[in-house]
Amino acid sequence: MGSYKVILLLILIFPFIASAEEDPIFNCFEYYKDGNIKKAEFWSKRAIKEKPENAYSYICHGMVLYKRGYINRSLNCFKIAEVKAKNLAQLNLVYHWLGILYEEVGDLSHALIYNLFYLEIAKGSGNLEAVGVALNNIASLYERVGDINNAILYYEESLKYPRSSVAVASTYNNLALIYAERDKLDKAEELIEKAIYYGEGSGLDEGIYRLNKGYILWKKGKLKEAQREINKGLETVRKYKDKYWEAVAYKYLALIYKDTGAVFLAKKYMKLSRDIAKKVGAYQLYRDADRALRNM
Repeated sequence: MGSYKVILLLILIFPFIASAEEDPIFNCFEYYKDGNIKKAEFWSKRAIKEKPENAYSYICHGMVLYKRGYINRSLNCFKIAEVKAKNLAQLNLVYHWLGILYEEVGDLSHALIYNLFYLEIAKGSGNLEAVGVALNNIASLYERVGDINNAILYYEESLKYPRSSVAVASTYNNLALIYAERDKLDKAEELIEKAIYYGEGSGLDEGIYRLNKGYILWKKGKLKEAQREINKGLETVRKYKDKYWEAVAYKYLALIYKDTGAVFLAKKYMKLSRDIAKKVGAYQLYRDADRALRNM
């Protein structure tokens, strides 16, 4: 049975750029922060045209491309930015993004290398929050390649550094799922409670943590408590119209109904999970649900 986790992909670290009227780099970052990607893209293209030797022109354009889903084009943009970077602040931002982008394209060895670069610069500059982000990202990479001991080590180390409550909650959630898969369920439950505590008010993420708490309680055989938590999480993910996590919730409910002997309901919810997963392109979840349905 696969579990599903929140991965902290990034914490944006915006460079200090002196504000100037019609400055394309400044405007690109400002519109990006405001969520106006169309205008950010306009200014990023203008920045590259007017300031082709400034790494920030390519950094902002790369961020825009990432937001629009053009991962390979974003990666190429940050490679150019790496060459043009003239100081550690620029390099740190570039390394952070290259670590994210190489992970996105499945090149985990390069992702790890760039996250280690990012970690070293963060340590050298005394940026403790960036150190925590880098440690968390490295832990996620070790988890993906199956090096669980190093994943635990880096996740736990990241918790020693100041980060936002949202980031801390994500780390506790990831650790909880690792311990759940190792059947260390008391530890997993303790960690997911911390994720919910730090993630209170975080919207969709809080709903996901509730679902994962339900999954852990299901593994512990606490079926009524598990169902209650999953229903709480389901209510939240529906509110945010996240179909992927809705499908996960239905899968978890199906497992509970199966264990209580309610086979009809188990099949109904597993079929719901499978069909939604297929519709949204979540193929691993689709395969898991389809396999479980066939075995009911």
